[in-house]
Amino acid sequence: MGWCIKQRNLFSRYRRMKNVLVDSCFWFAYLSTRCEELTPKAKEIYEYIEKMQCNIIIPYPSLYETVNTKLLKDKNKNTANWFLMKLTADPKFKKVFDDKYRENALAATSANHKRKISLVDNIIRLMMEDKTLHIDALITFNSSDFEDVCRNVGIELINENTVF
Repeated sequence: MGWCIKQRNLFSRYRRMKNVLVDSCFWFAYLSTRCEELTPKAKEIYEYIEKMQCNIIIPYPSLYETVNTKLLKDKNKNTANWFLMKLTADPKFKKVFDDKYRENALAATSANHKRKISLVDNIIRLMMEDKTLHIDALITFNSSDFEDVCRNVGIELINENTVF
């Protein structure tokens, strides 16, 4: 995986702050609400993008999936508090409204339902294609739904197989 990377270390290529779009499955692993086997890798990836001072781009539909009842339960209270604080107070956490992508994403989901790409993932795919967002990389543990877009628009794919 990661074969759609144009240059081995995309982050060294730019001087401006990098914009990293983050998929829900990464947050599930990082926050240990699902995919716990990927939590160590998610922590490694987060540490790297934090060290690189990246902007973390989070689509609102991903927040709807991530900030759920399981995260907010008592056993996850510290994790939930950390994440909610980051979302509300950290200027590097950039939340993106999905209004302008909804109808096209719904149409793509309806037209290609055999490929089984969710509505949220179709919104993320459209955001990746949106040049105004200046997306440099995508973090996901669901690479197969995004590899084609990464390749077509030159976005680095960071997943569970990425080595830093």
